[in-house]
Amino acid sequence: MAKYSLEIIPKPAKDTRTVLYTDNKIIFFKGGGSDNYYCGCCDYLLCESITRTQIQNIVLKCPECSAYNELKGS
Repeated sequence: MAKYSLEIIPKPAKDTRTVLYTDNKIIFFKGGGSDNYYCGCCDYLLCESITRTQIQNIVLKCPECSAYNELKGS
C-alpha cells in the first residue's frame, strides 16, 4: 500500500466545496485500490485502499484533529 499525506487547507467558505465530516472516528472511504490517505496534520487514516482517481475534489474534515484535508484525485 502506498501512503499519502493529504494537503491541509483553510476551512472552505460555505457552499464552495463538498466537505465530509463526522463526529465518529471512522475511515471515510474503503475500497479495493492500493493507496491509503492520511490527515496531513495528525496522520489519522482517512481513506483506505482506494485508487487515486476514484475520489476527486472533496474536502475531508479529520475526525481526530478537525483539520481540513483536500483530496484532489490526481
